[in-house]
Amino acid sequence: MHVVSRQDCPNGNRKGDIIPLESIARFVQLVPKFGSHIDPAVRSNNSMDVCRHYYLNSFADKEIYQSVW
Repeated sequence: MHVVSRQDCPNGNRKGDIIPLESIARFVQLVPKFGSHIDPAVRSNNSMDVCRHYYLNSFADKEIYQSVW
Protein backbone atom coordinates (compact mmCIF):
# COMPACT_ATOMS: atom_id res chain seq x y z
CA MET A 1 0.00 0.00 0.00
CA HIS A 2 1.12 3.55 -0.66
CA VAL A 3 1.66 5.99 2.21
CA VAL A 4 0.28 9.53 1.97
CA SER A 5 0.74 12.37 4.44
CA ARG A 6 -1.04 15.58 5.18
CA GLN A 7 0.81 18.89 5.03
CA ASP A 8 0.69 21.61 7.62
CA CYS A 9 1.78 25.23 7.42
CA PRO A 10 4.82 26.26 9.49
CA ASN A 11 2.47 27.85 12.05
CA GLY A 12 0.64 24.54 12.56
CA ASN A 13 -2.47 25.32 10.49
CA ARG A 14 -3.47 22.83 7.82
CA LYS A 15 -2.88 23.48 4.17
CA GLY A 16 -5.96 23.07 2.03
CA ASP A 17 -7.60 23.89 -1.24
CA ILE A 18 -11.06 23.93 -2.74
CA ILE A 19 -11.50 21.22 -5.37
CA PRO A 20 -14.46 21.32 -7.78
CA LEU A 21 -16.65 18.22 -7.50
CA GLU A 22 -16.46 17.54 -11.24
CA SER A 23 -12.68 17.05 -10.96
CA ILE A 24 -13.04 14.22 -8.39
CA ALA A 25 -12.88 10.89 -10.22
CA ARG A 26 -13.06 8.47 -7.30
CA PHE A 27 -13.02 8.34 -3.54
CA VAL A 28 -10.32 6.30 -1.80
CA GLN A 29 -9.99 4.68 1.61
CA LEU A 30 -7.30 6.10 3.89
CA VAL A 31 -6.20 3.89 6.78
CA PRO A 32 -4.24 5.59 9.60
CA LYS A 33 -0.62 4.48 9.87
CA PHE A 34 -0.24 3.89 13.59
CA GLY A 35 3.33 2.66 13.94
CA SER A 36 4.41 0.71 17.02
CA HIS A 37 1.69 2.12 19.26
CA ILE A 38 -1.74 3.74 18.88
CA ASP A 39 -2.37 7.18 20.35
CA PRO A 40 -5.19 6.75 22.89
CA ALA A 41 -6.76 9.98 21.61
CA VAL A 42 -7.54 8.39 18.21
CA ARG A 43 -11.21 7.61 17.68
CA SER A 44 -13.21 6.88 14.54
CA ASN A 45 -14.48 10.46 14.44
CA ASN A 46 -11.11 12.22 14.86
CA SER A 47 -8.55 9.92 13.17
CA MET A 48 -8.12 12.35 10.27
CA ASP A 49 -7.30 15.14 12.74
CA VAL A 50 -4.89 13.21 15.01
CA CYS A 51 -2.91 11.09 12.52
CA ARG A 52 -0.51 12.57 9.97
CA HIS A 53 0.31 9.54 7.78
CA TYR A 54 -2.13 7.17 6.08
CA TYR A 55 -2.09 4.08 3.91
CA LEU A 56 -4.01 4.44 0.65
CA ASN A 57 -6.03 1.23 0.36
CA SER A 58 -5.52 0.31 -3.28
CA PHE A 59 -7.31 -3.01 -2.77
CA ALA A 60 -10.74 -1.46 -2.10
CA ASP A 61 -11.89 -2.20 -5.66
CA LYS A 62 -10.34 -3.21 -8.97
CA GLU A 63 -10.52 0.26 -10.56
CA ILE A 64 -8.47 1.83 -7.78
CA TYR A 65 -6.01 -1.07 -7.92
CA GLN A 66 -5.54 -0.62 -11.66
CA SER A 67 -5.21 3.16 -11.32
CA VAL A 68 -2.58 2.96 -8.61
CA TRP A 69 -0.55 0.13 -10.11
